[in-house]
Amino acid sequence: MIYSDKKIIKALEAKAGFISAAAKAIGCSRQALYKRINSSDKLKQILLDIRESHLDLAEHALLQKIQGKTLVQFAFI
Repeated sequence: MIYSDKKIIKALEAKAGFISAAAKAIGCSRQALYKRINSSDKLKQILLDIRESHLDLAEHALLQKIQGKTLVQFAFI
């Protein structure tokens, strides 16, 4: 079954860019979703944007903890 870009994008956004979770949400295999994404420059860019957005959020949260000196995880850096 072929899924629309809109449905794939919605699933990727809902699942934070995690391919396995997005594939499960739309009812296809992880491999099928990867194949579909890799066949579309638009979907590849959207996936990259979603992942970058989540990375930015994580980096921002980490920076806030570092600046507030409340990050116990410094011991692991």
